[in-house]
Amino acid sequence: MRNNNSQDTTTRTQREQAVKFALHNQRMEGLPISEQTLSDVQEYIDGQTTASELVARTRARYGLDDVEC
Repeated sequence: MRNNNSQDTTTRTQREQAVKFALHNQRMEGLPISEQTLSDVQEYIDGQTTASELVARTRARYGLDDVEC
């Protein structure tokens, strides 16, 4: 859930464009997109979570919590 102290100032349109771009890139690479990921990105688009929270969820889902980027 979104933290009230969050400083995310992106607009819905910006979030939609970012998600569209990211999902397109994933499809172009031939990578699957899970239903859970689609649900998570919709929450991000709707402003219910931040980009950082979205990344954290995705990393946790694939066991990447302890891996440095």
